[in-house]
Amino acid sequence: MKVILVVDDDATNLRTLGELLRPEYRVRLASSGEDALRIAGSDPRPDLILLDVMMPEMDGYEVIQRLQANEATRDIPVIFVTARVNDEDEQHGLSLGAADYITKPLRPAILLARIRNHLKLKQAQDALRDYNSALESSVAERTATLSAVLDSADQLIVMITHDGAIMAINRIGAEQFGLTPTRLAGCNLFDLLPSEFGIPLADLIAEVMDTGRSAEIDAARDKRIFHVTVYPVPGEPPRVVVYASDVTDKVAADAMLRTEREQLAAS
Repeated sequence: MKVILVVDDDATNLRTLGELLRPEYRVRLASSGEDALRIAGSDPRPDLILLDVMMPEMDGYEVIQRLQANEATRDIPVIFVTARVNDEDEQHGLSLGAADYITKPLRPAILLARIRNHLKLKQAQDALRDYNSALESSVAERTATLSAVLDSADQLIVMITHDGAIMAINRIGAEQFGLTPTRLAGCNLFDLLPSEFGIPLADLIAEVMDTGRSAEIDAARDKRIFHVTVYPVPGEPPRVVVYASDVTDKVAADAMLRTEREQLAAS
């Protein structure tokens, strides 16, 4: 069972989130930033952290920075769950490396869906890392394991060389191009994308190759908005992994929520 660490200084919020998550996950609770760091570094290690921003003594922004400074906890995905709704706050949270930013009041179904997606994404990232490092395993075994994990994800995941040649792609990603993963192997990703999507993606990949750090953008394709994250993958040839999640409905819902709040504030 996956382990979720919930961090919030409000006892009511901890209890509510604990009750929501326990049917599906093993839940660990922390009421302060110090407790969160201690629990995150102990067994069982969290698979994902739900982190409040506004906490006394150590806020969520400092907590995530200290998590990422620790090799043992830097790869744990963090979702900010907060009442801070300004775009600047969300941008700052994501710039610190948060996997997602969810504002209160919470919508349980949406929260659970995002948790499931991020856990699948983390599983895929781990598989890709293992794929690269487990050199003692046979190529056939590693490829089968990688394909199975990638195909469990709900978003496009593709590994490409620096110039766009597809090394691996999951089933959902291949379906977006009307082909199978086998048919797409060796094709150039940029030949399949419209320029309004391919150009910013190419620029993003170039940035990741230069810096060695992940980067992300929002890009549009066929009137849909995708949140795209690119991660560098060590080894030869130089390559990256691209994750693309369809966030069209989320963007529309967030815009509607902001409009409703502005209308309420003005009334």
